[in-house]
Amino acid sequence: MSQRSLRLFPFVVAALFAAVPVLAQSQARLQGTVLDETGKPVEGVKITVTTEALATYRQEVETNAKGTFTLALLDATKVYRYKFEKAGYAPYEEEIKIGIGQNERRTFKLLSAAAAAAQGLGGTDPAVEAFNAGAEAFNQGDTSTAIAKMEASK
Repeated sequence: MSQRSLRLFPFVVAALFAAVPVLAQSQARLQGTVLDETGKPVEGVKITVTTEALATYRQEVETNAKGTFTLALLDATKVYRYKFEKAGYAPYEEEIKIGIGQNERRTFKLLSAAAAAAQGLGGTDPAVEAFNAGAEAFNQGDTSTAIAKMEASK
């Protein structure tokens, strides 16, 4: 290492450490619990997190045996869409904006397919499913599938 490099090294290290708090300041965390309609925890629920602000952003986690999960959001300046799915249950989606630096706890209710059907929520519209599949294909860069799915949603 040259003499000049040795003199600059402390400044480079200091600049790197100064950037870490700036990055951490825009983070947030969501700690959630998923319960069924009777209040029992639901294990194995897949939670998919996306945001319209970043078409390629996708984060997935699953609930544990206690029905809980934790998500770290690196950029809490954005609104995120949370999709909850498990076989035998009606899917649930919600948009949530967590404040910067916040550690938020929420409880989500996932209705069993039987409970959803009893409440008239059981079926989904095939046009909506086709549109959503088209949007998903488009976001993944599969234009031909996206066009076909969008045509089917008419």
